[in-house]
Amino acid sequence: MNDVLAIPQDSAMTLEDLLAENTEFKQHERIYRALMEFFPTGIILTDRHLNVLVCNEQQKRLLEYPPNMFTGRMPTLPELFRFNALRGEYGPGNPDDLFAEKMALVEKRIPHCFERMRPDGRVLEIRGVPLPEGGFVTSYADITERRQRDAQLLLQATRDSLTGLEGRIGLTRHFEIFRARVSRLAEGFALHCIDLDNFKPINDKHGHLLGDRLLQAVAQRLLSAVRDTDIVVRYGGDEFIVLQSNVRSRSDAKILAGRLVKKITGVYRIDDGESTIEVAIGASIGVIIASETASEIDLAQMIERADAAMYSCKNSSVENFCIHGCKYRETCALAADCEC
Repeated sequence: MNDVLAIPQDSAMTLEDLLAENTEFKQHERIYRALMEFFPTGIILTDRHLNVLVCNEQQKRLLEYPPNMFTGRMPTLPELFRFNALRGEYGPGNPDDLFAEKMALVEKRIPHCFERMRPDGRVLEIRGVPLPEGGFVTSYADITERRQRDAQLLLQATRDSLTGLEGRIGLTRHFEIFRARVSRLAEGFALHCIDLDNFKPINDKHGHLLGDRLLQAVAQRLLSAVRDTDIVVRYGGDEFIVLQSNVRSRSDAKILAGRLVKKITGVYRIDDGESTIEVAIGASIGVIIASETASEIDLAQMIERADAAMYSCKNSSVENFCIHGCKYRETCALAADCEC
């Protein structure tokens, strides 16, 4: 009887091992839960049945879940999807369709990463990874500030820092938009290449500070001469480019070129920091028109041809602007009977 009830000598050691392992497991569990709660991104962990095992506090704050959603029992992932679809978290559209899209993504069980804008304008980066045992872990990071910085850097890259006008990157972007309209809408446009006359002697005589302020003043005059749908670009140095939209005939381009010359040409009163100095400049403009028959032309070609027309004006004593293939004097631009 005693032999039957006898406990092996190593049983006490086995029990101690189990207790130690249980203690170690609890320690690991505490560390794991602490990591989940203090992780800088939102975390959702589900099992293979799409039950939510973990939804950390950061995730609850990011998605602004109501506190009672997690009292009593954890919601399932489909319940979270349904809740988000109904409150517009996934954008406009039928909530049932939006819910179905989210469920289809989970059922594919493939890693994914995408960005989503919340109704309040914040941007979330969402990364999901399927787990070997059938669950899913998804992280949510608020990248709003990063996207705002990216937008600011893009603006700085596309804008000229001195004048605030579009720069070369902006010119390329807008040119592609204008060119697309040629073939799609049969809407022509014109490229005006502008070079300031007498700028270099003024800049050499009075210094770069006054030269920079003169360029800023010219930029403002250019902006005042065009429509909201036209694009003004500082191309470099004292060269500017204007993309004129919705050009239906040569007359449209001629009228704007004449207006640009009139706006730029004249006396400028510039404060150089010590005194106000009066300087006078003019402008030479070369123009090329892209119609529905010229949709294949590229930006470099258009600038080259407009530039050639502009230098033709500079070499003339009477012409202020020239359209590629035909020359005009400023007075001709406003003449109703001009047939050029």
